[in-house]
This record gives sequence, C-alpha cells and structure tokens, in this order.
Amino acid sequence: MRINVLKFGTTAAAVLLVSSVAVQAVPTVRYNDGTAGGILTVADNGLGDNFSSIDGLIWSAYSHGVWSVSTTLASTKPNTGSAQQPIMDLNFTAQIRPTGPTAGSLNIQFSDLDYDLPSSLAFLSSIGGTFANTGFGVTWNAYYGPANTLFGHGTLIAGLGPLAGGVGSFGDDAVGVAVTPGSPVSLTLELIITQNGTGGNRALITGNGSLAALPDGGSTVGMLGLALLGIGLLVARQKHVQRVS
Repeated sequence: MRINVLKFGTTAAAVLLVSSVAVQAVPTVRYNDGTAGGILTVADNGLGDNFSSIDGLIWSAYSHGVWSVSTTLASTKPNTGSAQQPIMDLNFTAQIRPTGPTAGSLNIQFSDLDYDLPSSLAFLSSIGGTFANTGFGVTWNAYYGPANTLFGHGTLIAGLGPLAGGVGSFGDDAVGVAVTPGSPVSLTLELIITQNGTGGNRALITGNGSLAALPDGGSTVGMLGLALLGIGLLVARQKHVQRVS
C-alpha cells in the first residue's frame, strides 16, 4: 500500500446551452478507444443506462474497434456513499472482439459532481481483477476537480499501475488525501486497459475499481500498516535470534 498526500448571442442559444449543461450534470460514464467514432457517453438514467430507474447506478455496454465491453456497472451517490462520504465503484468486463486486430487501448471514466468535502479527506483507492489471457495492462487513477465539472482531472488523489502480467489475478491499492480548496467538487475515476495483441481474439479481462472516503481520516489504515510492520520486524528478530543460538 502506498500513501500519497496532495496538497451565443440569442435567447434561444442561451436556453439550449443551459439545457445541455443540465442534462450532463449527473453521474456519467464515458468510453474512448482513441479512434474515430470511439467515444460513447452514458449518463445516469439516460440513453444506454440499463438501470434507468435507479439513481446513482449506471449499467452500460460498449462495442467499438477492437473492444467489446459487455458490462460496466458504475455506482455512486445516492446508491452508494453520500456527498460528504463518497463511495464510487466501477465493475467491468472487457474483451477483444472475435475478429480483426487484437491490440488496442480503452479508456473508461466515471465522474460525478457536487461533493461537499471537508478541507482534507483521506480516500482508499483500489483496483483488482483477473487477466484471462496474456498481454493486458491496467492503470487506475482517481481525481478530484475543484471546478466541479464532469471528468475534471484537477488533482490526482491516487494513481495505480500500470499493472501487467500473465494469466491470473491483479490488484493494488493506495491511500490518498484530497486537500480541497472548497466545495462543491467533482470526483472522477479513470480506468485504462491496454492489450498488446498477445492475448489473441476474445482476450478477456474482468475487474473492479473503487474510491471510498475513510471515515476516520485514514487512521485505521495507518494503524493496520504499523501493526503489520511490527509483526514483520518481530518475525525477523525471532529468526535472527534462532540463527544466533
């Protein structure tokens, strides 16, 4: 575990602009594979959300280029957490499509607005899952945005990865502190998946990423880390004594 501390001129046009902003000012998932036509945006209770009756829960899918994402389940307030104690969660299942190229990169972001955070709040950011095939890499970032805009990468709370390896499980976590210049702010999760082509067609990855505020400011996590360190030192000392004797 790593710990990071981060210090139009007409009335009609104006109405259209306000309406557009209002539609987008909800929790939103955005996919982007970096190719022409590869951006898909799904807003909470909007087109493409299969849980359109549940506030704070987006169930969406994506298919473009080399990628097929059968399931992305994104959760935020009021479904999980609150404006003062955020809990954001992103479950994903992504696969290389059965025909065509087998290498590419996919960016999935999940963003929400209007968090009312204290001047300093500790977060636990974590990512984990399974590589069903070789050639995958995963990067996980969490940001807070003082401008309170969707997908605002104002300040990095914690960054994990890139995580890569062969077939099997992957995972990492870190504690970061959001030093907030004021409220409200936005929070954005960013998942970057890469496949170098060695996994072949139908290469599969599944996982879950999350960002959760620590209610005690992270002291519990800190105490746990110290306790584990103490145990490690004790075991090392006992082994040294046994060798000497």
